[in-house]
Formats: sequence, C-alpha cells, structure tokens
Amino acid sequence: MNDSEMLEHLKGLSIEERLRIIEAIWRTINRDMRSAIASPADSEAAPLRGTVNHYEGPYDSAAQTQRPAFGFMKDTGSIQGDIISPAVPESDWEALRR
Repeated sequence: MNDSEMLEHLKGLSIEERLRIIEAIWRTINRDMRSAIASPADSEAAPLRGTVNHYEGPYDSAAQTQRPAFGFMKDTGSIQGDIISPAVPESDWEALRR
C-alpha cells in the first residue's frame, strides 16, 4: 500500500480509529527508541583508537584563561579630546527645570 492509498483509507476512518492508529505508531516508536538506548552504540562496540594524553592534575581551561576582574583594560584607552559642551541643549535637562 503506497502513501496515497493509506491516506485515502484513513479519510474513511473515524477520529477515534485514527487516534488508535497514532497511539499504536507512538508505542512502536517509543519501544524502538528504548531498545536503541539499551543496546550498545556502534562506538561502544568498536572502541576508538588513538593516543591518550595524561596530565599531572585535572585540566581546567577556565582557570588558565581567567583574567583579573579589575584592571584588565589598563592602557587600552586613549583620550581623544575634551568635552566642551553638552550633547543636548540645557533646556532638555530635567534637573535644571524649575
């Protein structure tokens, strides 16, 4: 039975019958997924081969790249000029309104 024949057959079924079919499909998919999880994967059946590096202590990449919290941008800025006037007119300042 091809896809179009199956769809035509499903059109004649009631909603309850369609739901029973969906539940049956869901159960088989769920069962298949559980069996796939329970069985060893291909990588477990055939172990990987390669060189193992041993470290003296536990490797913590975050500890090696951690920068100090204060002063990490020291000497990275430059003065481009002085501020000689505000960016907006003084009439826009709420603090100066009375």
